Amino acid sequence: LNTFDEDVFLQLLHYMRGQTLLRPIITTKKQLLTDLGYNDGGKNYKNLMKSLDRLDSAKLKISSPHALQKLYMLLTTPNLVKSCEPQFAEMISKNFGGLKKEIGDAMAKGDDYFLTIGFIQNNGGSVKSGRLMINID
Repeated sequence: LNTFDEDVFLQLLHYMRGQTLLRPIITTKKQLLTDLGYNDGGKNYKNLMKSLDRLDSAKLKISSPHALQKLYMLLTTPNLVKSCEPQFAEMISKNFGGLKKEIGDAMAKGDDYFLTIGFIQNNGGSVKSGRLMINID
């Protein structure tokens, strides 16, 4: 990934501010480029699409004991899960529930553990209209 990819991802996170992670970001290539401070020329469109492709295939490795502890608490504390939006709790359980025992065992033994997640998923768009629909992973 490069600094342009970082700018694109941060702009996508900005679009998500105040919204649930379960709703996709709906924007256009032109709007995204404008918000990033670029004109909507053909080269910029190509660079944006290449960036979205890289973000779609890139992964983030989480090995921080603190971050893993937070995830484990979310997976194992019923009251915490109940306080979340039902769809969010379901997504967390679906994506990470199978790792609950392994994370707990590793933490109990003091073992290092890592988890790999993606940046974006289900990236789609219309070539003709330039409309994009992107889900943050």
